[in-house]
Amino acid sequence: MITKLISSKAVVAKVIADLNLQEKDMRMSDITTWIGEAALKIGSVNQLVHKVSGIDGVPVIQLIGHQAQLPCDLYRLNQVAYGFTQNGPWLPMRKATGAFDVWGTPNDSVTPEVIVPDQVMLDTIKAMYNVNTNEEALVILNDTSNVNLRVILSNLINKHTTVSVDGRQGSKETNFSYNLQYSIKPGYIMTNVPTGYLKLSYHANPTDEDGYPLIPNMPSYFEACYWYVVMKLKYPDWLNGTLTSEKYYHMQRSWNFYCKQAYGDSLAPNYDEMESIKNTWLKIYPEVNDHSTFYSTTGERQHIYNKD
Repeated sequence: MITKLISSKAVVAKVIADLNLQEKDMRMSDITTWIGEAALKIGSVNQLVHKVSGIDGVPVIQLIGHQAQLPCDLYRLNQVAYGFTQNGPWLPMRKATGAFDVWGTPNDSVTPEVIVPDQVMLDTIKAMYNVNTNEEALVILNDTSNVNLRVILSNLINKHTTVSVDGRQGSKETNFSYNLQYSIKPGYIMTNVPTGYLKLSYHANPTDEDGYPLIPNMPSYFEACYWYVVMKLKYPDWLNGTLTSEKYYHMQRSWNFYCKQAYGDSLAPNYDEMESIKNTWLKIYPEVNDHSTFYSTTGERQHIYNKD
């Protein structure tokens, strides 16, 4: 378990001291990059910083025309929630699975007022207005003269979603799902709702105020980053024959050893994490709706009672 991050400047200082580097040999940009490479190659998600939109200065993202720009420090996206306002309430989205999972255009600015025009909503309209077909219900739903209808329906059904002119979201020939969905293209998130707000849970690579990577405060991480940088610095010497293979392979073995140790150290759970793991594994029957609660109840103990 990782509880503290430190600046990698200490690794840089040790490399300079141990190798007796002169000012002309201090490849600071390369060394900083190599430390970041070492951390990524260790590969533990726990070494990353967990960020959530709306907390600690991370902004909630506004959707405009079915898309929004992703945070520049995003490394791994965990989950996405959708809201009509910047303050929620928040509804879970799912990653699109369709072959045609791109929606709308950047100029599409329709404001969503109700969520999911599923059969429940259509049946409600048919019962209220005594009509028989879904088409008639959709005409009533999209009647601009009755601006309060969607508000009334949202209160009745306790849901909110987007309604398109044909009763489906996206292209009526290719997307037949009413779920809130998103897809990713480089730098952007695309959704099947045109406007609104997104709350992201994601992991980012941490850096200090000078741009140096932050690494876990663990001896194994420190040594792994140190040996990776030394190995990279001495690689040209090994190629041109001024460094023996025995010495270079020693650097490689040291890096490999501490890399694996750092990975294991970072993932070792504490007692509280083991309690959540135990509760999850010992559930008598699977709980398949954890996504709807943003996995907040996954680690809770399962209580089952007999009706008798």
